[in-house]
Amino acid sequence: MSGRGLTLAGKVTAGLGLSLLLSCGDLPPRQETVPAEVFRLIEVAESSGISFRHVSGTPHKSQIYEANSGGAAWLDYDGDGLLDLYLVNGGRRLTATRPPAGEETSGALFRNRGDAGFSEVTAAAGLLDWRWGMGVAVADYDNDGDPDLYITHLGANALWRNNGDGTFTDVAAAAGVADPGPGSGAAFGDINSDGWLDLYVSNYVPVEPDRPLPTSDELCTYRGVSVFCGPKGLSPAPDRLFLSRRDGTFEDVTSTSGVGNVSPRYGFDVLFLDVDDDGDEDIYVASDDSPSLLFINDGSGHFQEEGLMAGVALSEAGMAQAGMGLDAADYDGDGLQDIIKTNFETEAFNLYRNTGNGLFIDRAFHAGLAGSVAPLGFGTVFLDVDRDGILDLFFANGHVYPWLKDEPGPFTYAQPNQIFRGERTSAGIIFRDVSDAAGSGMRGHKVSRGVAVGDYDGDGDLDIVVNNMDDKPDLLRNDTPPRGAWLAVRTRGTLSNRDGYGARVTLVGGEGRQVREVRASRGYLSSSDPAVFFGLGEDPGVVSLEVRWPSGLLESFPVESVNRRLEVVEGEGMPIR
Repeated sequence: MSGRGLTLAGKVTAGLGLSLLLSCGDLPPRQETVPAEVFRLIEVAESSGISFRHVSGTPHKSQIYEANSGGAAWLDYDGDGLLDLYLVNGGRRLTATRPPAGEETSGALFRNRGDAGFSEVTAAAGLLDWRWGMGVAVADYDNDGDPDLYITHLGANALWRNNGDGTFTDVAAAAGVADPGPGSGAAFGDINSDGWLDLYVSNYVPVEPDRPLPTSDELCTYRGVSVFCGPKGLSPAPDRLFLSRRDGTFEDVTSTSGVGNVSPRYGFDVLFLDVDDDGDEDIYVASDDSPSLLFINDGSGHFQEEGLMAGVALSEAGMAQAGMGLDAADYDGDGLQDIIKTNFETEAFNLYRNTGNGLFIDRAFHAGLAGSVAPLGFGTVFLDVDRDGILDLFFANGHVYPWLKDEPGPFTYAQPNQIFRGERTSAGIIFRDVSDAAGSGMRGHKVSRGVAVGDYDGDGDLDIVVNNMDDKPDLLRNDTPPRGAWLAVRTRGTLSNRDGYGARVTLVGGEGRQVREVRASRGYLSSSDPAVFFGLGEDPGVVSLEVRWPSGLLESFPVESVNRRLEVVEGEGMPIR
């Protein structure tokens, strides 16, 4: 997180001034005041039965890892067609043994009852876990037809295999993926297109219960106030890449795949995406206070790191940023995957536009995402809130230093989240901040972390869940009046991995051609519903789907009607010659 580290007092203040100068230049024209109710997001977590409170260490945050936990995930764990919710929890104190009674914390699983309400089923599902959690990745790693959970910890990670009867079993050690971490982000993707999902785990800084990180008042300060140390000056833990052996177990291929050829970074979020549109999955890792990483896949599962050459490693000023959360989508309609990345305060968020020649250009300022003072962002997701066929952006914000809650000025501890509406103009797609006109759910100030999206109530629009540090979560029900029809598409692979992760789905009709890639891990240590969602605008016309599967098979699927969820199965469409 930029502005922190083992540094003499005063250096951070100087760096802050430089960041402000860089952030205030080349701003887009001031936006007009937005009308009321552009979007309508209503907070309904507690009234929907989601009784959960995240816990992460002490209130004053004396260690860096206390400031980062909080993933969330949508998944249909029981196969009833309804999205259930898993929320990651941290811990009250880091310990190698089970905490005493009264100090135990656990992530929580909430079953969707089908009436827009939830019931907690954590214990019944066998998911009670006192270990300090960070993030969650969802995938059917064993191709048996139900979603499994990978939870990163400040210690050995967990792979919760879905038993198919409503319960889970931790098989991480037997499967070879109980990485000692400390884990942060995790994502599944098929790196060699063999039909089985592989696993990338991003790690942060090593921590041990009996050896706390340094907290010397003389070394670690922020604006003259003593704070926790790191990440600068601390040794980063190396990331790991695990290759599926196609029998439910994995092999550590970090060194042989090429991802271990770079020096370790302070890894946070991780994405699988096809950067160069060549049909295989590449990997992007947001790094804290160090250059972010872009691993390009040669098609066989071997990677070359090209973040600096591609323009996604540093800021436009050539400085390392505090990369937090990630998402990728084709926001400008050219068929290529673009990247959004959140950063520390005063560091404008990055909107990396894919130019199609192996390079990216940061369009955050030009697209209207950069204000005079940037918040501290964690989770971020692309989504089409109003079904107009243009992607919007949501940001979950919150600081890392609790003492700021009593300080005047723009940098507060609890911060408002933001939502930007995508709009088509003669200059291309721009994003307009409509947070103040997006309903009562956007009016709170919390310390937000992970974000996940999915249509939990089945009404044809995307809802948002936010895990908030040391607080209750927000479930933002989308009640926005729709501007068009919709289609949600779930992919099921046969030659490819069963989830269809990595498939490229193109919708033809509605607002032209829309391209989506199938993935779940996005939004800062979180997993969204992997069904790709298309807003079709007011006149959907004749709609068809084209799917490029990870196996290389190209198929088209007719769409007989819209405003529904549709499953497409590999091998059942019409071949595209």
